[in-house]
Amino acid sequence: MPAPILVEVKANARWSLDFVHDQFANGRSFRFLNIVDDVMRECLAAIPEPRSQAGEFPRN
Repeated sequence: MPAPILVEVKANARWSLDFVHDQFANGRSFRFLNIVDDVMRECLAAIPEPRSQAGEFPRN
């Protein structure tokens, strides 16, 4: 039987990271890295992905 997941009760005990991607009506897209404190349910940062000079996302 798997061990139960412990529920944290203090701020900064557990964070989640997630990329959010969307697109404007004109077709330009954007992406943000969101960092969320799971206990406080507060967004700690929303960091936009850097764009190249051409206005597109850099590809690795």
